[in-house]
Amino acid sequence: MFSNKLKMKLKDLTYNENLIANYIMSNRQSASSMTSYDIAKNARVAQTAVIRFAKKLGYSSFKELQIDLLYDDFSDGNSGEVNPDEDSVVTIDKVKSAYQSTTEEMLRLNRVENLDEVADIIYNSNKILCFGAETSITMAKLLSDHLVEMGKESYASNNAFDSVSIIHNMNENDVLFMVSASGETIQSVKVANVAKRNNIKIILLTGPHDSSLKRIADYVLITSEYKLYTNMLIINNRCSQMFLIECLFLLIWKKNPINFNEQIRQMNYDLDSVAGWPIREEKNLKKGSGRRMVENHKQDI
Repeated sequence: MFSNKLKMKLKDLTYNENLIANYIMSNRQSASSMTSYDIAKNARVAQTAVIRFAKKLGYSSFKELQIDLLYDDFSDGNSGEVNPDEDSVVTIDKVKSAYQSTTEEMLRLNRVENLDEVADIIYNSNKILCFGAETSITMAKLLSDHLVEMGKESYASNNAFDSVSIIHNMNENDVLFMVSASGETIQSVKVANVAKRNNIKIILLTGPHDSSLKRIADYVLITSEYKLYTNMLIINNRCSQMFLIECLFLLIWKKNPINFNEQIRQMNYDLDSVAGWPIREEKNLKKGSGRRMVENHKQDI
């Protein structure tokens, strides 16, 4: 069956082939009667990519894939795809299983020594620009916010023009941290090329497939490819990115926890002051405590 063939080849699929698989699995009944051109158009890939996808799964032609898809068992409870009619407990369990498998896959794809090396580079850098085009800015900003909270000079951007401007004021002691699932986003490639010309170290968080950014980057952290556990495949991808970013944050923090804790406390103190929160006296704070806030006692009016 199509589902079984797809599961066997899932780890070998390219980024575009994952997009094709995503579309077919999300529209299995209608896809069985669509042309390769229609699927390519809806998946936003080239028609030749759909033909190659069929061949990679072991079909002699796209037509053979359609026939197999027509007789695929949609009721397979182990497919991992969410059924609108299933119980909520079942749906939540599928998401939990997907997150667990993603975490395990991250540990297989990335050596601990590589994570330690990247953490060292960020820790010793003067300035870190975290770049993510389009929706990847969410994860880029997550790392940047962590770094700023620890007292590092860091910026987050999804704008190529602003990023290039920042890079022109960076040097070889600084770092460009990039998040890109495909590694082919035009804006990301342009920013990376400018950083390369300025001898800025580039750390890339991306998928396991070959890409333009992977060939440019100095250090690469691998995230898992899209998984077929629901139609919203992006959830699994973000989970893998967040996992690695949180690991990096803690590895960096461990290098100087006393100083970083003080930086975090000071940042929280400053934020509370700006927000107008009542501030406790320092002598009343427990060592290692976080935000300096007091309870807001209600007054009778």
